[in-house]
Amino acid sequence: MLCVAIALLAPLATPTTYTADAGEPQIPPGGGGRIVESGPLPDRVRNGKFVKISAGSGHSLALTRDGKVVGWGHAWYTGVPQSLARKTVIDISAGNSHSLALTSDGKITQWDAVNDLPLELPNAVKNKTFTAVASGFNFDLALGRDGKVIAWDNNGQGQIGVPDYLRNKTVTAISAGDYHAMALTSDGKVIAWGDDTFGQTQVPDAVNNQVISAIAAGYGHSLALTKDGRVLGWGDNYCSQSTTPLSLLDETVVQIAAGMCHSVALTIDGKVIQWGNSYSNMMLPPASLNGKKVTAIASNSFYSMALTSDGKIMEWGSPFEVRNSLPALLSGKSITAVATSAENSLALTSDGKVIGWKSIGPGQINIPVSLKSKKVTAIAVGHSHFLALTNDGKVTEWSTDIRRRSTIPSSLSSKAVIAIAASAENSMALTSDGEVAVWGSDLAERDKVPSRLGGKTVTAIAAGDYHFMALANDGSITEWGRGIVDSKGLPRLLRRKIFTAIAAGFEHSMALTSSGEVVEWRRLNGGIQIPHSSLKGKTITAISAGYEHSLALTIDGKIISWGHNGYGQTDIASTLNSSYVIAIQAGNYRSLAIIALTPTPPRIVPSVPHQAVVGGRYMHRLPISGVPFAKVKLKAGVLPEGLTLSSTGVIFGKPTTKGTYKFDVIATNRAGSAKSRYVIKVKTGTVASSLKVRFSRKTTTTRKRVLVAIRVKGKGVARPTGKVTLKVGKRTFVRTLKAKHRGVVTLRLPQLEAKQRPYKISAAYSGNKTLKSAKTKKKLKLKVTRAR
Repeated sequence: MLCVAIALLAPLATPTTYTADAGEPQIPPGGGGRIVESGPLPDRVRNGKFVKISAGSGHSLALTRDGKVVGWGHAWYTGVPQSLARKTVIDISAGNSHSLALTSDGKITQWDAVNDLPLELPNAVKNKTFTAVASGFNFDLALGRDGKVIAWDNNGQGQIGVPDYLRNKTVTAISAGDYHAMALTSDGKVIAWGDDTFGQTQVPDAVNNQVISAIAAGYGHSLALTKDGRVLGWGDNYCSQSTTPLSLLDETVVQIAAGMCHSVALTIDGKVIQWGNSYSNMMLPPASLNGKKVTAIASNSFYSMALTSDGKIMEWGSPFEVRNSLPALLSGKSITAVATSAENSLALTSDGKVIGWKSIGPGQINIPVSLKSKKVTAIAVGHSHFLALTNDGKVTEWSTDIRRRSTIPSSLSSKAVIAIAASAENSMALTSDGEVAVWGSDLAERDKVPSRLGGKTVTAIAAGDYHFMALANDGSITEWGRGIVDSKGLPRLLRRKIFTAIAAGFEHSMALTSSGEVVEWRRLNGGIQIPHSSLKGKTITAISAGYEHSLALTIDGKIISWGHNGYGQTDIASTLNSSYVIAIQAGNYRSLAIIALTPTPPRIVPSVPHQAVVGGRYMHRLPISGVPFAKVKLKAGVLPEGLTLSSTGVIFGKPTTKGTYKFDVIATNRAGSAKSRYVIKVKTGTVASSLKVRFSRKTTTTRKRVLVAIRVKGKGVARPTGKVTLKVGKRTFVRTLKAKHRGVVTLRLPQLEAKQRPYKISAAYSGNKTLKSAKTKKKLKLKVTRAR
């Protein structure tokens, strides 16, 4: 799959995350609810009114009636420079990663769309005034008030080499394709220059024998509009984008636009007609445009835009896909889970049935017949593949890509799976005995489950596009895959924390700590970020990571969103303000939420908390449902010393005392309450030990003996026992550490021979039932010189 950030050829699949605790998949509280969607346009665009539009290679621009510019788009797009806020803009053009604005004084502002900083213009541009601008992929055009064309930036294909022919001509219109340029003269003639790979600059005689009123340059083809409203095309015709369709024969066209494999026309009565093929998810104009009068169109390689007479904007194609409406099959259904990728979505009903639909584009998702008679408990969606987990612990995998074959590991056939997750091309499963399996079509050696996970019992899994996460029952996270900066797979500052939930996005990871803090870090640089001030003081119950944005769900059923908002994915739908949200899903360029239909009293699913170890990290989530979210507290009995029960039903901490602890919890919401008794056994386990070695002197002679003291320490262990080994060069000394030594053993080294280089010294501790073995990490040296 191609990376959106580079070429915008295909959206990346959004990772879906499912967690499992106490042997049961985690489900939204209550019996389910209704799906609500956010996106695909930011609120400031959806609610604004505009007079002009421009389509770039990953971002769009719109111009308001009072001359202000609004920009939106892909994750790298940052916005419009502040310098334009005080000016009146009359023309706009969006390029690849840069944009142009023409102000009312005829001056041009060019800026970098990645950091919204103005770019330096050539003197030839600074010193003139202009009437129009046009941006190509890596070059720009401007039309002067004197009717002359100026071009600048990249000239790799000769695109800024304005033909001499135009020196004595008055130009009335300009158009910039990806790598070629066009100009229309006052006598209705077309001139083209730059890249001619597909013959796009070779203007046919049939074009210049007509009086042309408008031009449009695409990726490898060109269009011209005649004065009487007919469209002529030439250049690349692989997708039939240069061939005028029959649907235009009886129409009078007033505007044209060209992309890579498609062309668009606007008719005199406000209809939009598009032709070419459906390359890169390019679709026909959406049905929502029917009945509306369109006043302007724009197109880039992979998407198109329309501006309606009421100043509203519609976009379609990749990556600005027009969303298909939620399917009628969802009407009246109680939904307990939802999973989405860039193009596909699944929903799980309260009776265990799966409903699938295309989020964008034509077609449908067929649910395997084998699932019709089974009860599904969890779902996951990749780029073109799907997973379903049934209540018998078995996984079903299928795909919309006929070339993809299911590769579910045979080792899962004899085990009960309790959780699933899907990345773009790969899949994950978690078994009831805490083992993790990973498989898929894009699996590399680094993606295989790491050996360091072998000694842990995993309770939750998450899959990003190129990395994987596992949450163990001690609250620790293991992370692996491409771009993980540390071999231990987690930023150093996070390794001592106890976590209760995880989520994996495209290039970022999220986790919820036992103290209720949400933390994020980047896969490629390991940088840690504490998100958004709006999270402060909130009790968080769930998190979800999308392509470049994140969601958190509070205990009072409200969503907090942050991150990239190029498509409105962090603009929370207004219908959610007065609703109670019970589940969230961050997608590629949108967000989904499930809202509760009716309040339901709490229900506590019977479970057995796992055994704890003195001094070891511990985390167990009580499986509690209910709408609104139930608040949990201790009703009777006591928790093990060192453990805490959160209001969201998570037991966490580090127990300090061995024993068997019985306690009752009560979960309460406005619809009722529920009680349950639990037992946690705390055993004495092995804890980490450390060694410290001290010498009476670091330099000695052949006549003197050195006293060495070795201290063994372990948290909560006052009198460690075991064997201590000291190596001095090639000689080894062993001492028995007894309880009476209180962790310190001493020995006097014999007289040693003089050496030119210092002796290398190391120490090791054997460990016992309470303490783990250890060895010195620091390199120790002893210098011995000849006595005089």
